[in-house]
Amino acid sequence: MKKNYPILKKLISPVLLLFALLRFKQSIKKIQLLSVLVFLVFSFKGNAQCTISGATVNSSSLNCSTFSSCSTIYVGNGTSKTDLIIENSDLDFRCLGAIQFVVRDKATIIFKSSGRLYLPTDSNIVVELGGNLVDDKACNASQRIYIGNDIISSCNGGAGVVSFPELVNNGGYCSKTLAITDQPTSPSAVCTGGAISAITIVASGSGSIMYQWYSNTTSSNSNGIILVGATNPSYVPSSATAGTKYYYAVVKGTCSTETSNAVAVVVNPLPTTPTVGTITQPTCVTATGSVVLNGLPATGTWTLTRSPGGITSTGTGASTIITGLAAGTYTYTVTNASGCTSSASANVVINAQPSLNTWNGSVSTDWNTAGNWSCGGVPTISTDVLIPFPLASGRYPTIYVGGLRGLVRDIEIQSNATVTIEGIINISTGTGTGNALTIAGNLTLNGKIDLNGESQLIQNPGSTLDAASTGSIEIDQQGTGDSFNYNYWSSPANSNLAAKTYAIGAVLKDGTDATYKPIDFGAAYTWADGVATPAFIKLSTYWMYKLENSKGYAAWTRIGKDISIKAGEGYTMKGSNTTLPYQNYTFVGTPNNGDITLPLTKENDYLVGNPYPSAIDAWAFIDDNTATTGPLYFWEHYGGGTHNLAGYQGGYATYTKAGGVSASTNPPVAGVSTPVNAKKIPMRYIPVGQAFFVVGGAVNGDIKFNNGQRFFVKESQLDTNDDPYSVFMKSSNTKAKTIDTDLSDFRPKFRIGFDAPKISHRQLLLTVDENATPGVDRVYDAEIYEIFADDFYWILNNKKYVIQATNEAGLNSEVPLGIQLSKTGLVTVKIDALENVDDDTSVYLKDKLTGESFNMKEKPVQLNLTAGKYTDRFAITFKTSKLMAEDVAAEVLIHAEVQAINQGIHVFMNNSIGELQIKNNSDDEILSVALINSLGQTVRTWNSNFNRRTISLPINTTTGIYIVYINTKTGKTIKKISVE
Repeated sequence: MKKNYPILKKLISPVLLLFALLRFKQSIKKIQLLSVLVFLVFSFKGNAQCTISGATVNSSSLNCSTFSSCSTIYVGNGTSKTDLIIENSDLDFRCLGAIQFVVRDKATIIFKSSGRLYLPTDSNIVVELGGNLVDDKACNASQRIYIGNDIISSCNGGAGVVSFPELVNNGGYCSKTLAITDQPTSPSAVCTGGAISAITIVASGSGSIMYQWYSNTTSSNSNGIILVGATNPSYVPSSATAGTKYYYAVVKGTCSTETSNAVAVVVNPLPTTPTVGTITQPTCVTATGSVVLNGLPATGTWTLTRSPGGITSTGTGASTIITGLAAGTYTYTVTNASGCTSSASANVVINAQPSLNTWNGSVSTDWNTAGNWSCGGVPTISTDVLIPFPLASGRYPTIYVGGLRGLVRDIEIQSNATVTIEGIINISTGTGTGNALTIAGNLTLNGKIDLNGESQLIQNPGSTLDAASTGSIEIDQQGTGDSFNYNYWSSPANSNLAAKTYAIGAVLKDGTDATYKPIDFGAAYTWADGVATPAFIKLSTYWMYKLENSKGYAAWTRIGKDISIKAGEGYTMKGSNTTLPYQNYTFVGTPNNGDITLPLTKENDYLVGNPYPSAIDAWAFIDDNTATTGPLYFWEHYGGGTHNLAGYQGGYATYTKAGGVSASTNPPVAGVSTPVNAKKIPMRYIPVGQAFFVVGGAVNGDIKFNNGQRFFVKESQLDTNDDPYSVFMKSSNTKAKTIDTDLSDFRPKFRIGFDAPKISHRQLLLTVDENATPGVDRVYDAEIYEIFADDFYWILNNKKYVIQATNEAGLNSEVPLGIQLSKTGLVTVKIDALENVDDDTSVYLKDKLTGESFNMKEKPVQLNLTAGKYTDRFAITFKTSKLMAEDVAAEVLIHAEVQAINQGIHVFMNNSIGELQIKNNSDDEILSVALINSLGQTVRTWNSNFNRRTISLPINTTTGIYIVYINTKTGKTIKKISVE
């Protein structure tokens, strides 16, 4: 009986199975793999195995009885070539029970003539990969293989049997089959590598039934079948990859079933392991680090888990940044939307926060280059800094002009280390360039801070100086080069840190060049007179005095160069013997810092001075000393060419929060001319080294200096009127066109001048400030410090004032003036300057005796007065002219081409519609418009759309008085408006 089975099983031993699997290629068919696995059943039973081996074996030499104990007969050993020749003397094993007959790799059965192979009933034949069945010459149907009485194959096939090549291709033949009654159950979905729930089957058949489990892996040929499980009806795979399919076969005796239908296990792939990107380490100002993680699932929501700690975070997208990481070593896994978790990332190492941002100079000397700092960032006001010594690079930091200022919290400058702040001085003008270092916390100064030009050191409120500091600063300031003229000085450095005192000879050096040569001090009053010496500048200690909390000329105390004076006290010193307009000095010592107090008895005078290596704000100083002091008085000595007091050309300039006025002096000595622009007006910011007088008030108290008064303002720094913010009271200087910041004063100011025979010009200042009153305001009003034979003053409370402030209402009444004249003669009253005053405001000198009013805007007023004092005859009055009628209709500016034109630029605030309206009846081009409040703050600016006669600018601001500042191609126009 002939049977044609499409799938046959090959049966081999477990040992040979491993060898066979190693040799399998992707072209292995599923049938071959299944057949290999079926043989494992026989191996497990321990049946006897026999081998026909040798290069050439003739069937005539074989006897059936020789194999009586064999259940498996191998042809060949699987490694060496074996040819088994079957001729007319057939090879007949029917004397045996059922067997497996295996043609192994490299074995060939050669059928000659009508040679035949007979196997017992229920036997199987297996042809391994590499085994073969051939004929010697012509293939014919007489060359056959029988199992029992059934022909299962013939050389050329036909008549319902397979040919030898088909039998080889099928891997052999099994004489029995079993049926599969149930299909496997599908397990739950899993992640790659995860455990799979059991797959269970039930098969029919009598007797001993065994089960073989197989898997098809996508990594091999789609037909490749690999044994994966033991002979149980239930199988639990240990792990799987995406696309894995499972099958089973039922085995009974020497035969097995077809494999079952495939069961596809749903295996979700694991997410890619997160990739560690940029790690940002803690810095001097940030205590924690961060890391960028890449390679996250691009779709769906993922969950990141940090180890150690188990902290999780969720998100979307292929990349994220994890912040707030404390020092430590971390790894991250990511779980995707399917619940599958990746393997752990590489280590993320977060370093401990550095305690100091240390300068290394690895790139350059530029303080503001991040690569020069150990933390990789330029220090901020919250950064602690170390400037070490020695330094491998040899490059110490410089804060350059034009760059950002240096900012630190705490800073330590070690011994022999230097921080340089760049700057230069134009010795012809006494001004220059510079920058600043600002310290918010503690300064430990064992090295040097070199402040060149106009550079300054700022220590904020609360900043301290380590009391054990042994280092120093070097800071420049310029004084007169004339050995006959005084400057009033105060040292920014001390020579005794514990006592906060200094001696002039200990802190003052010749700053002519960078070598800081010593000064040649001499006691003779003429020591510095005459021709300059090439080696050292000369200074006379004869002219070094202080005035400490006293009254009168006799209270001056000579101190010379060696007597210590307190930080914050001022001293007098005449110039060196240089031929240049200015002499550069360098103060060397420990920088003064923090609170400095000096006792002041009521109504006494005290020569004090800016004690810091930075400018101080006169407003802040006045506010901090309201109860104790009042105005500030600055001596300016600009000529005379003599040591004789009577020949001095100099006097006291004055400053309050209302502003400053220049000094008035005795008339020039005959034959001695006054330098052009010699008299300067003190400004809001008091420069490094500048001394000044204060006068005690009605009660005793302390003069207070503190870090809250300190600001970085250079003498070369100008406001929008080209006026300096900071002026050292030395002879005239050429203004540099440099504006670092706009601290301009936009309050209206009236400067009224007076000339008479016995005075070298007196200037009075009246400032309009909403915080002032028409009465005495101690922080705004200033009494005259020195009265001359001929003089001119405001009268307040029956006292003589050189500065007063009033509010807007004060301009609606008369402002009383006093005049005193030593001899009958001609005096002149005039307007020296009007600042921020409306063009339509006129200023009048009113003579109450005659009833006349003189418009001083038209010309100076000359009066022929009898000698004496005039305290209630004269006053200043003001009048504001309205716009011409043709320019105003219902308080709104309109075009009036047919009307007469009032020339100029006119400003009107139309409060009914909230518009600032400007009418330009001039040929001048308006470039910009600014709105300034009463505090001098810019509220709004406009820079375009000015090419028409009438300009309307919407205003939305609080009620109050404002200044309209109009900048044109040829100058400036300033108007005052009221916003209601």
